[in-house]
Amino acid sequence: MICVKCKYDLPESMFYKDKSKRSGFKPRCKSCEKLSIDIERRRKYESEYWNDPSRKEKRKAQIKKSILKNKEKHKEIRSKYLKTDKGINTQRKSNQVNRCKGAGVYVEHVDPLSLFNDQDGICYMCFEKFTFKEMEMDHVIPISKGGKHEVSNVKMCCGKCNRKKGAKNPMEVTYQVV
Repeated sequence: MICVKCKYDLPESMFYKDKSKRSGFKPRCKSCEKLSIDIERRRKYESEYWNDPSRKEKRKAQIKKSILKNKEKHKEIRSKYLKTDKGINTQRKSNQVNRCKGAGVYVEHVDPLSLFNDQDGICYMCFEKFTFKEMEMDHVIPISKGGKHEVSNVKMCCGKCNRKKGAKNPMEVTYQVV
């Protein structure tokens, strides 16, 4: 077949199928077809398409139906995802934000990974070095005591220190010297 755009004689496998055409294939080869797509127009169309509330609801219903139909598969995929660094980060952020929203507190985007990197993996309470998986985000001034979920009020600390501190201010926590 000859492409109408680049004029090369190519095998049929290089053309997209199109039942409406007599030959059964599109007149342009796959390469020319991809080049002819106006990316900005396509992005605008897709944005309008997926921002349509009826489509969003329909898509949510499809996902819900799929999850109910394939519970074990979805459970397995989710558990694998939650073991990755990205999954851990997402789960932490989600938990913090939900807790803050429940308390009616101002919520600012706080990235645990950037906090971890800023602190070089050092717990702000015991000053020991930990891996990202061993650390947790902690509100310096607890939400229950009027603290906000913003970068200036959140630090990374190890799980042990975070549980010891609980809902206290850092000055209220006493360390026993052994």
